[in-house]
Amino acid sequence: MVKRVLGAMTRPIQGLHEAAYVLAGFSILSQVLALVRDRTFAHYFGAGPVLDAYFAAFKIPDLLFAFLTLFVSSFALVPLLSGKEKKAQGIIIGNVLFAFGVSALFLTALLWFAMPYLIPVIFPGFNSAMVADTVLLSRIMLVQPMLLGLSSIASSVVQVLRQFVIYALAPILYNLGIIGGVLFLYPQYGIQGLAWGVVVGALLHVTVQTLPLLSHTHTFWKPSFASLKSSIIDVALPSLPRALALSSQQILMIVFVSIASLTVTGAIAALSFSFNLQSIPLTIIGVSYAAVIFPALASLVAKKEHVLFMREVWASIRHVVFWTFPAITLMIILRAQ
Repeated sequence: MVKRVLGAMTRPIQGLHEAAYVLAGFSILSQVLALVRDRTFAHYFGAGPVLDAYFAAFKIPDLLFAFLTLFVSSFALVPLLSGKEKKAQGIIIGNVLFAFGVSALFLTALLWFAMPYLIPVIFPGFNSAMVADTVLLSRIMLVQPMLLGLSSIASSVVQVLRQFVIYALAPILYNLGIIGGVLFLYPQYGIQGLAWGVVVGALLHVTVQTLPLLSHTHTFWKPSFASLKSSIIDVALPSLPRALALSSQQILMIVFVSIASLTVTGAIAALSFSFNLQSIPLTIIGVSYAAVIFPALASLVAKKEHVLFMREVWASIRHVVFWTFPAITLMIILRAQ
């Protein structure tokens, strides 16, 4: 029974639209859990100082993760891996893991020591108690970028293998970890239990995507120092635009939250809830198709099949538009509910 379940989870899905519908279905479940997560937060804490500190604590770790996408972006890794044989894939993954690990550990240690000085500057409206809570939560949450970075590397391999069920399970487990932090860790450990719930969610996120790869090949975890520089360049250069885009988005969110900290208590929580809500159509439809089409397009480019490449691009655009407009209309109609 367990073998059959694992077989179904790791089964490659070749069809574009079949894979997109599978991902969309899991994304709907993930977004339902995200709504349950936010509703749980609202029920237990309301829009108040606890959630303001909690959501503010995400900002520096999220900015760190945005920077680390230089090494872990699937937009660079998937095309790079698609055109390589298994041994070459293993060397690239090993090199990327080494570069990511060194960078992540150094920056995490630096930010851990700098956190008490950064938080009062970034969130000037916080009183001393909220600053202390935010520093505590942010330091714990610094573990999350490292775990999600490892998960991003693993997910690139999972996408190349077209094991989209595994890929889709990760955010579901992430949300379950956060919900578990509220229900089980907060009563035991207080506000830091919320941050440990995030860490548990990130650990589940990376575990579900890494375990199937352990039996795939033993070469994934062996860096080659002779090719380390070329691997870093091959990944970092294509990743640079995305890393800059994500970093600028995170900096903009930090500015918004910083301004919100100067207003009424609960403004940061309300801002975060509204941002999570407006992201639902993008996650369910846009991300599902992007995750599915990208490895297929990378493979077509590697094979120089440009006509088929354009056909797949336009087919995906038509389907995204077809599903997006009804979703947006529905959200506008139901916005008050």
